[in-house]
Amino acid sequence: MILQRLRAETSWNHSAIESQMPVLDPDLSLAIYCQLLNRFWGYYAPLEDLLRIEIDIYWPGKEYISSERAKAPLLEKDLRVFGQSAELLERCTSLPELKTHAQVLGCLYVIEGATLGGQIISKHLLANLGLGPETGAAFFNGYGADTCLQWQSFRSFLTSNAESMNQDDEIVVSGNDTFKTLSQWLFPNSNCDRTHATSVAVEVKECVLRVRDTGVGISPTLLPKIFDLFTQAERSLDRSQGGLGIGLALAQRLTELHGGRVEVHSSLGQGSEFVVRLPLIAVEFEKKVPISAKVDPKVVHPLRVLVVDDNLDTVLSFSILMRASGHEVFTANDGLTAVEVVSEHHPDVILLDIGLPGINGYEVAKRVRQQPGGNHVVLVALTGYGQDTDREMSA
Repeated sequence: MILQRLRAETSWNHSAIESQMPVLDPDLSLAIYCQLLNRFWGYYAPLEDLLRIEIDIYWPGKEYISSERAKAPLLEKDLRVFGQSAELLERCTSLPELKTHAQVLGCLYVIEGATLGGQIISKHLLANLGLGPETGAAFFNGYGADTCLQWQSFRSFLTSNAESMNQDDEIVVSGNDTFKTLSQWLFPNSNCDRTHATSVAVEVKECVLRVRDTGVGISPTLLPKIFDLFTQAERSLDRSQGGLGIGLALAQRLTELHGGRVEVHSSLGQGSEFVVRLPLIAVEFEKKVPISAKVDPKVVHPLRVLVVDDNLDTVLSFSILMRASGHEVFTANDGLTAVEVVSEHHPDVILLDIGLPGINGYEVAKRVRQQPGGNHVVLVALTGYGQDTDREMSA
């Protein structure tokens, strides 16, 4: 599905931008914030001018850069609050190529998807700088309370057009090009076009795997605890830019179980290097893991099961398992679709991810309970959020 591919295959370039954005910094100043608004306007204004032309060619009458969805007017509104005029600002000339249906869709995915993260940023701006939609934060507030509905509308537009044109690869390339050109414009002195190098060597009875990049690097404050469980840079609950913070902890534990160790070396702006060292001699482990007893797959009473997760592999795996056990299975990849499926098919059990795009699992659960018969649905949290506070919220 194109949405899953875009999330997975553009996450690297998206993360490069997010890691440098100063808007979540508690010490953010109004001066830095205004400079950022200037750069955003310099990119969005010419980009939206170009998109209007291309959209009118491919989708006549489809006003996706209308007064309702255009971002440049919101930036101009914010700039006026600080006494600035957009007429004097520099405009970006290195924009993504937009000459095909697919390229336009990839670009729109980036600028529409940014509205989801904007909701998180707008809360920080209100808390730290006292800025609201009418006082300098209209751009990040975006669609406000209608953000989920607008994203749902665009998602349907993206999916239906992608299915009809069968050019997913080009859509993904355009999404990455949009992220790259935006990053280069916002942070011209940064090296966000990360390259990678991997090497394997034998060093004194050890197999050594080194993976390095030339990306943005890791913060010195984060580096000492990078292998701790649930450690990651601040993310929104929809995880559009990252995971759960378990990957490195899991990699370290698996390496240690093989008698090895993992190291990391990094400097901001100079990339990172991860080193995995594994012994070449056999390592005996005292503890033997017993083979679990076979489980009888027979089902006493088939159920209607809804599997909800934005990770396609997770949905597929659980769907296969549930169907093999004799259950009827329905699926959804985001919160709003899940609520619609519940209304239409009335499942007995919902395996529900918490970190979802659009609306999160907590809100889905709330809406399910409000539906007729919703109190009888068994909700099972299918998530990596397993700390005490997460358990309390999902109870």
